[in-house]
Amino acid sequence: MDYSIKVYVDRTFSIDEAAKALDYVKEVHPRGKVVLEI
Repeated sequence: MDYSIKVYVDRTFSIDEAAKALDYVKEVHPRGKVVLEI
């Protein structure tokens, strides 16, 4: 049995684009995770 957890990343933004990432989450409702790179 495989008990691993699979995480799906929808989109990645730099930390400087945090406001843009928040707008993306509000407007698009992504199925995967939205990641901020620091």
